[in-house]
Amino acid sequence: MKRSLLCAAACLAAAVLLTGCQGAASSSASASSEAAIDQETPDYSLGLTDEGLFDGVDVTACVTLPDYRQVPSGEAFTTVSEEDLQAAIDQFMSSYATDTQITDRAVEDGDTVNLTYTGSIDGQVFEGGSAENQDYTAGSDELIDDFLTQIIGAMPGDTVKVQVTFPDPYTPNTDLSGKQAVFDTTINYIHGDAQPPELTEDFVTNYLSYYYGYTSVEDMRQKISAQLLEEQKYNYVLDWLYDNCTFQPVPEQLVQDQLTILDTELANAANGYGITLDELAAKYGADSVDALKESYRPRLENMIRQNLMCQALAQGAGITVDQDTVDEYFAQQGVNDCTALMKSYGKGYIYQGVRTELVAQYLMEHVAAE
Repeated sequence: MKRSLLCAAACLAAAVLLTGCQGAASSSASASSEAAIDQETPDYSLGLTDEGLFDGVDVTACVTLPDYRQVPSGEAFTTVSEEDLQAAIDQFMSSYATDTQITDRAVEDGDTVNLTYTGSIDGQVFEGGSAENQDYTAGSDELIDDFLTQIIGAMPGDTVKVQVTFPDPYTPNTDLSGKQAVFDTTINYIHGDAQPPELTEDFVTNYLSYYYGYTSVEDMRQKISAQLLEEQKYNYVLDWLYDNCTFQPVPEQLVQDQLTILDTELANAANGYGITLDELAAKYGADSVDALKESYRPRLENMIRQNLMCQALAQGAGITVDQDTVDEYFAQQGVNDCTALMKSYGKGYIYQGVRTELVAQYLMEHVAAE
């Protein structure tokens, strides 16, 4: 599948931004809006000029490009497999799946359960200790102590008095540290498997024609197939370029810049959980936060190499990026104002991403005819 412009940053963030659940019973964060968690915006443009170029780096010394003016053709340029097409359709239809609610059996370990609870200490309901219609995993540590173990065996509709002790210290709200609490917890229902609708002509007409322009099931298949083919071409040319480049060792400063960005992501994740960085590392099976960061090094170096080769090709092929280019690219994506994206990711990161898109387009235009 074609990666979106912001995929590199999004994937990195997704790897570490697993924030804690809401509610004072949470093992990580308070539901009280008064205690906002500090979150720092990562500088995704660190080490880049405003034009999205690696600052002070001679990319031609870092990578030797193949003859990119004659990219050999491949099956990806002609064929979408029936298996890939059906997988894409199934994924698309899953977005219309409806959740099933199980109410006729007891909660089992590992069930996703919808809960409503109210917490009290010494008989007094306390602020931030209530939540309605929240989903949790039975038996997990998403809530404090053994809260979610005590609901195992209860039936939907039951109200369970869950007795727990807050950790000491309890970072999200130190006033609760070490205190015993009772949560009147109603089991609303157990989540069952989501069921996608059947793909029929009526479904396409009623739900898909207006937003996607599909006129029939066959028209939908053809348009999704065409989209997959374009995505295959995009991935093929960039993979071909990467596989046929000769790379020198990645400049360490570029790696350190990415690790600095990762530092911010990890700090945000730890704050979201209400835990220390070393505790966060332990959640991911690392001995320390430094070990966790080093585990990311191979994928960071891979990402840097991809950007080095795209910058080198753009330089050799005379591909340039300016604000008009950026605006045109985003307009094609249906985004008429990219100011918010510029603010979130920085001008350099946006320009670098658009350059990658233009390089892929250039390569697709230079695929040799079979």
